[in-house]
Amino acid sequence: ARDALVEARTAAPADRDIFEELGGIHEALEEHEALEGLYRSELDRSEGEDDEEWHVDLLVRLAAVLERGLDRPEEAAAAYEEALSLRKHNLYALMALERIYGGLLKWHDLVRVLQTKLEVLHSERDRVQVHLQIGQVLWERVGEPDEAVQHFRLVLERDDSNAEAVAGLERILADGGPVMQVAF
Repeated sequence: ARDALVEARTAAPADRDIFEELGGIHEALEEHEALEGLYRSELDRSEGEDDEEWHVDLLVRLAAVLERGLDRPEEAAAAYEEALSLRKHNLYALMALERIYGGLLKWHDLVRVLQTKLEVLHSERDRVQVHLQIGQVLWERVGEPDEAVQHFRLVLERDDSNAEAVAGLERILADGGPVMQVAF
């Protein structure tokens, strides 16, 4: 069946049904290299088409295979970033980059992704959690106490009894952080 689909795809490369069937077979058989090749060839084939949504979908699929199937997080991050260049608010790509950059210890990239994620989230509770996360990364990983304080303060403006934000500010003060910014 796979060989027949490969031949059919060669004969009708724009047929998405054939593409999906072939991809499903590769996925079921955990043929990650074949999936990568399929996605890359479809990205190349469809490059001139005016279907941004399809292009983003392919990039996200490719990135997932690179990350999970082939354990190539740097390449996966590049594909997710390309998807975000087309659709800045793709929450799936943002969450994947959050995971990848955290795992690769790329703190500045993680902060940038989290800041973009703030633009996407609508729930105040979710936004508070992301501000906390940004504050923690800025303080603990990047060494930017001034910026960390700003995010912890934003949390306290929304929830004046947030224990994590208070603890973050207390740690910054205990380590000699900017007293004037913490006191508000």
